[in-house]
Amino acid sequence: MTFFALGLTLCSALTCNTYHIDASDTPQECHVQYVEQSTSFIRAWNDTDSEIPLTKWLESQNIKEEPIEVISYRFDCIELIDSEIP
Repeated sequence: MTFFALGLTLCSALTCNTYHIDASDTPQECHVQYVEQSTSFIRAWNDTDSEIPLTKWLESQNIKEEPIEVISYRFDCIELIDSEIP
């Protein structure tokens, strides 16, 4: 069986880490999640008054990255075969 994970890759000056933040059964569902999550993330990312919105967004996804260190990001729908799921 195939699943689709919504991945978020966060990069600092030294490394990039990918997190699976949601899952779905179809590519269409994954792309809906992509739009919803990326829109929410972008709002937090663009709040230049404070790091608090981005910190809260990352915490809501159980991501332990320091917002000050994140220099770029990318969302992707990643196809996973059943045997690749931990």
